[in-house]
Amino acid sequence: MPLPYTFANLTTAQLSYLDANFSAVGALTPIPCAVSGTNALALTPLANTPAVSSYVNYGIFTGVVVSTNTGATTAQVNSLAALPIYKDTSAGPAALTGGELVAGNVVYLVYDAALDGGNGGFHVDNLLAVVNISGSPIAGQIAQWTGSSTLTGMDSNGTGNVVRASGAAIGTPTITGGTISGAAITSSTVAATTLQTTTAYTYSTLPAATTALRGARAYITDASVATASVGAAITGGGSNVLPVFCNGAAWVYG
Repeated sequence: MPLPYTFANLTTAQLSYLDANFSAVGALTPIPCAVSGTNALALTPLANTPAVSSYVNYGIFTGVVVSTNTGATTAQVNSLAALPIYKDTSAGPAALTGGELVAGNVVYLVYDAALDGGNGGFHVDNLLAVVNISGSPIAGQIAQWTGSSTLTGMDSNGTGNVVRASGAAIGTPTITGGTISGAAITSSTVAATTLQTTTAYTYSTLPAATTALRGARAYITDASVATASVGAAITGGGSNVLPVFCNGAAWVYG
Protein backbone atom coordinates (compact mmCIF):
# COMPACT_ATOMS: atom_id res chain seq x y z
CA MET A 1 0.00 0.00 0.00
CA PRO A 2 1.57 3.33 -1.02
CA LEU A 3 2.01 6.06 1.58
CA PRO A 4 0.25 9.39 0.97
CA TYR A 5 3.41 10.96 -0.43
CA THR A 6 6.33 9.54 -2.41
CA PHE A 7 9.13 12.04 -2.20
CA ALA A 8 11.01 10.80 -5.25
CA ASN A 9 8.23 12.15 -7.48
CA LEU A 10 8.01 15.57 -5.83
CA THR A 11 9.74 18.69 -7.11
CA THR A 12 8.82 20.54 -3.92
CA ALA A 13 7.90 19.08 -0.54
CA GLN A 14 6.45 20.31 2.73
CA LEU A 15 7.06 19.13 6.27
CA SER A 16 3.33 18.35 6.53
CA TYR A 17 3.93 15.57 3.99
CA LEU A 18 6.21 13.86 6.49
CA ASP A 19 3.54 14.18 9.17
CA ALA A 20 0.99 12.56 6.86
CA ASN A 21 3.33 9.66 6.07
CA PHE A 22 4.17 9.10 9.75
CA SER A 23 0.47 9.09 10.60
CA ALA A 24 -0.26 6.56 7.85
CA VAL A 25 2.54 4.26 9.06
CA GLY A 26 1.33 4.55 12.65
CA ALA A 27 -2.19 3.53 11.63
CA LEU A 28 -0.83 0.23 10.31
CA THR A 29 0.05 -0.90 13.84
CA PRO A 30 -2.29 -1.61 16.79
CA ILE A 31 -3.21 1.69 18.41
CA PRO A 32 -2.80 1.58 22.21
CA CYS A 33 -5.80 2.94 24.10
CA ALA A 34 -7.01 3.60 27.61
CA VAL A 35 -10.12 1.46 28.11
CA SER A 36 -13.05 2.19 30.42
CA GLY A 37 -16.54 0.76 30.82
CA THR A 38 -18.01 -2.71 31.19
CA ASN A 39 -20.49 -3.52 28.40
CA ALA A 40 -19.94 -0.20 26.59
CA LEU A 41 -16.18 0.18 26.21
CA ALA A 42 -14.75 3.65 25.65
CA LEU A 43 -11.34 3.58 23.98
CA THR A 44 -9.14 6.68 24.10
CA PRO A 45 -5.93 6.46 22.04
CA LEU A 46 -2.86 7.31 24.11
CA ALA A 47 -0.68 10.36 23.53
CA ASN A 48 1.60 10.39 20.49
CA THR A 49 -0.56 7.94 18.53
CA PRO A 50 -2.07 8.63 15.09
CA ALA A 51 -5.24 10.70 15.02
CA VAL A 52 -8.32 8.50 14.52
CA SER A 53 -10.94 10.41 12.55
CA SER A 54 -12.76 7.34 11.17
CA TYR A 55 -12.75 3.57 11.38
CA VAL A 56 -10.64 1.89 8.68
CA ASN A 57 -11.14 -1.75 7.72
CA TYR A 58 -8.96 -4.07 9.83
CA GLY A 59 -7.61 -1.23 11.95
CA ILE A 60 -6.60 -2.59 15.37
CA PHE A 61 -7.15 -1.02 18.77
CA THR A 62 -5.72 -2.50 21.95
CA GLY A 63 -5.81 -1.87 25.68
CA VAL A 64 -6.38 -3.47 29.09
CA VAL A 65 -9.95 -4.28 30.16
CA VAL A 66 -10.91 -2.72 33.50
CA SER A 67 -14.22 -4.55 34.11
CA THR A 68 -15.35 -8.02 33.04
CA ASN A 69 -18.25 -7.77 30.58
CA THR A 70 -21.60 -9.25 31.58
CA GLY A 71 -23.45 -9.35 28.26
CA ALA A 72 -23.42 -8.02 24.71
CA THR A 73 -20.68 -5.40 24.45
CA THR A 74 -19.86 -2.41 22.26
CA ALA A 75 -16.66 -0.41 21.73
CA GLN A 76 -16.30 3.26 20.84
CA VAL A 77 -13.06 5.00 19.86
CA ASN A 78 -13.06 8.68 20.82
CA SER A 79 -16.37 10.18 19.64
CA LEU A 80 -16.84 7.76 16.72
CA ALA A 81 -19.79 5.38 16.63
CA ALA A 82 -20.18 2.74 19.34
CA LEU A 83 -20.12 -0.61 17.51
CA PRO A 84 -20.81 -4.20 18.68
CA ILE A 85 -17.99 -6.60 19.49
CA TYR A 86 -18.04 -10.16 18.12
CA LYS A 87 -16.13 -13.31 18.95
CA ASP A 88 -15.07 -15.55 16.06
CA THR A 89 -16.54 -19.08 16.22
CA SER A 90 -16.67 -22.11 13.96
CA ALA A 91 -20.13 -20.89 12.87
CA GLY A 92 -18.96 -17.34 12.17
CA PRO A 93 -18.90 -14.14 14.24
CA ALA A 94 -21.18 -14.18 17.30
CA ALA A 95 -22.10 -11.35 19.66
CA LEU A 96 -20.53 -11.44 23.11
CA THR A 97 -22.72 -12.84 25.88
CA GLY A 98 -20.66 -12.05 28.97
CA GLY A 99 -17.41 -13.15 30.55
CA GLU A 100 -15.31 -12.99 27.39
CA LEU A 101 -13.48 -9.75 28.27
CA VAL A 102 -11.89 -10.25 31.69
CA ALA A 103 -10.72 -7.40 33.91
CA GLY A 104 -6.94 -7.07 33.77
CA ASN A 105 -6.61 -8.91 30.45
CA VAL A 106 -5.45 -7.19 27.29
CA VAL A 107 -7.89 -7.01 24.37
CA TYR A 108 -7.34 -6.56 20.62
CA LEU A 109 -10.29 -5.21 18.64
CA VAL A 110 -10.21 -5.43 14.82
CA TYR A 111 -12.65 -3.23 12.91
CA ASP A 112 -14.67 -4.92 10.14
CA ALA A 113 -17.15 -2.88 8.11
CA ALA A 114 -19.05 -6.04 7.08
CA LEU A 115 -20.13 -6.91 10.63
CA ASP A 116 -23.59 -6.12 12.04
CA GLY A 117 -25.26 -6.38 8.65
CA GLY A 118 -22.85 -3.92 7.05
CA ASN A 119 -23.05 -1.37 9.85
CA GLY A 120 -19.59 -2.29 11.12
CA GLY A 121 -18.26 -3.84 14.30
CA PHE A 122 -15.18 -5.28 15.97
CA HIS A 123 -13.73 -8.78 16.10
CA VAL A 124 -12.13 -9.56 19.46
CA ASP A 125 -8.87 -11.18 18.46
CA ASN A 126 -7.43 -12.81 21.58
CA LEU A 127 -10.09 -14.71 23.54
CA LEU A 128 -8.97 -17.64 25.68
CA ALA A 129 -10.22 -21.00 24.47
CA VAL A 130 -12.68 -22.30 27.06
CA VAL A 131 -13.83 -25.91 26.76
CA ASN A 132 -17.31 -26.99 27.80
CA ILE A 133 -17.15 -30.74 28.49
CA SER A 134 -20.59 -32.31 28.33
CA GLY A 135 -21.70 -35.03 30.67
CA SER A 136 -21.57 -35.42 34.43
CA PRO A 137 -18.88 -37.81 35.70
CA ILE A 138 -19.69 -38.98 39.19
CA ALA A 139 -17.20 -38.83 42.06
CA GLY A 140 -14.40 -41.34 41.58
CA GLN A 141 -14.74 -41.48 37.78
CA ILE A 142 -12.16 -40.29 35.29
CA ALA A 143 -13.43 -38.85 32.00
CA GLN A 144 -11.49 -38.32 28.79
CA TRP A 145 -11.76 -35.69 26.04
CA THR A 146 -12.74 -37.40 22.79
CA GLY A 147 -12.80 -34.40 20.44
CA SER A 148 -10.78 -34.47 17.24
CA SER A 149 -8.49 -31.58 18.20
CA THR A 150 -5.72 -31.28 20.76
CA LEU A 151 -6.61 -28.84 23.51
CA THR A 152 -4.09 -26.02 23.76
CA GLY A 153 -4.29 -22.65 25.46
CA MET A 154 -7.27 -23.90 27.44
CA ASP A 155 -8.72 -21.93 30.31
CA SER A 156 -10.52 -24.09 32.87
CA ASN A 157 -12.12 -22.82 36.02
CA GLY A 158 -13.71 -24.34 39.08
CA THR A 159 -13.29 -27.53 41.03
CA GLY A 160 -15.05 -30.87 41.00
CA ASN A 161 -14.61 -34.29 39.46
CA VAL A 162 -11.31 -34.92 37.73
CA VAL A 163 -11.35 -34.77 33.92
CA ARG A 164 -8.48 -36.03 31.78
CA ALA A 165 -7.97 -33.69 28.83
CA SER A 166 -4.98 -33.89 26.49
CA GLY A 167 -2.98 -35.67 29.14
CA ALA A 168 -3.56 -33.04 31.83
CA ALA A 169 -5.87 -33.33 34.82
CA ILE A 170 -8.16 -30.34 35.30
CA GLY A 171 -11.19 -29.52 37.40
CA THR A 172 -14.68 -29.70 35.97
CA PRO A 173 -14.76 -26.30 34.23
CA THR A 174 -17.15 -23.47 34.96
CA ILE A 175 -17.83 -21.70 31.67
CA THR A 176 -16.91 -18.02 31.84
CA GLY A 177 -16.71 -17.12 28.18
CA GLY A 178 -16.99 -18.73 24.75
CA THR A 179 -17.47 -22.47 24.61
CA ILE A 180 -16.29 -25.31 22.41
CA SER A 181 -19.09 -27.84 22.09
CA GLY A 182 -18.92 -31.50 21.08
CA ALA A 183 -16.76 -32.76 23.93
CA ALA A 184 -18.00 -36.09 25.21
CA ILE A 185 -17.41 -37.85 28.51
CA THR A 186 -16.17 -41.41 28.02
CA SER A 187 -14.60 -43.92 30.36
CA SER A 188 -10.82 -44.20 30.56
CA THR A 189 -8.54 -47.08 31.56
CA VAL A 190 -6.46 -46.38 34.66
CA ALA A 191 -3.30 -48.36 35.39
CA ALA A 192 -2.17 -48.32 39.02
CA THR A 193 0.03 -50.34 41.34
CA THR A 194 -2.06 -49.52 44.41
CA LEU A 195 -5.54 -50.64 45.42
CA GLN A 196 -8.35 -48.66 43.83
CA THR A 197 -11.43 -47.80 45.90
CA THR A 198 -14.85 -47.39 44.33
CA THR A 199 -17.45 -44.96 45.65
CA ALA A 200 -19.91 -45.79 48.43
CA TYR A 201 -23.63 -45.20 47.88
CA THR A 202 -26.91 -46.26 49.36
CA TYR A 203 -29.34 -47.92 46.98
CA SER A 204 -31.42 -44.73 46.68
CA THR A 205 -28.46 -42.43 46.00
CA LEU A 206 -27.01 -44.34 43.03
CA PRO A 207 -27.09 -42.11 39.92
CA ALA A 208 -29.60 -42.96 37.22
CA ALA A 209 -28.39 -45.85 35.04
CA THR A 210 -27.63 -44.70 31.47
CA THR A 211 -25.68 -46.04 28.52
CA ALA A 212 -23.05 -43.37 29.26
CA LEU A 213 -22.44 -44.98 32.67
CA ARG A 214 -22.31 -48.57 31.36
CA GLY A 215 -19.41 -50.33 33.09
CA ALA A 216 -19.24 -47.88 36.00
CA ARG A 217 -18.62 -49.57 39.35
CA ALA A 218 -19.48 -48.65 42.93
CA TYR A 219 -20.71 -50.33 46.10
CA ILE A 220 -23.77 -49.88 48.26
CA THR A 221 -23.85 -49.97 52.04
CA ASP A 222 -27.50 -50.89 52.54
CA ALA A 223 -27.95 -54.10 50.51
CA SER A 224 -30.80 -56.23 51.84
CA VAL A 225 -28.86 -59.48 51.26
CA ALA A 226 -25.43 -60.62 52.44
CA THR A 227 -24.57 -62.31 49.12
CA ALA A 228 -25.92 -62.04 45.60
CA SER A 229 -25.34 -63.50 42.15
CA VAL A 230 -23.56 -61.37 39.57
CA GLY A 231 -26.18 -59.47 37.58
CA ALA A 232 -28.93 -59.88 40.17
CA ALA A 233 -31.27 -56.96 40.78
CA ILE A 234 -30.33 -54.67 43.67
CA THR A 235 -32.51 -54.29 46.76
CA GLY A 236 -31.81 -51.83 49.53
CA GLY A 237 -32.98 -51.33 53.08
CA GLY A 238 -30.41 -53.57 54.78
CA SER A 239 -26.94 -53.08 56.22
CA ASN A 240 -24.83 -55.25 53.94
CA VAL A 241 -21.98 -53.93 51.79
CA LEU A 242 -21.93 -55.33 48.23
CA PRO A 243 -20.32 -54.25 44.92
CA VAL A 244 -22.55 -53.07 42.07
CA PHE A 245 -22.07 -52.03 38.46
CA CYS A 246 -24.12 -50.32 35.77
CA ASN A 247 -25.10 -52.45 32.77
CA GLY A 248 -26.43 -49.46 30.86
CA ALA A 249 -30.05 -50.01 31.83
CA ALA A 250 -29.84 -50.68 35.58
CA TRP A 251 -27.48 -51.05 38.52
CA VAL A 252 -26.97 -54.73 39.39
CA TYR A 253 -24.88 -56.74 41.83
CA GLY A 254 -21.41 -57.75 40.72
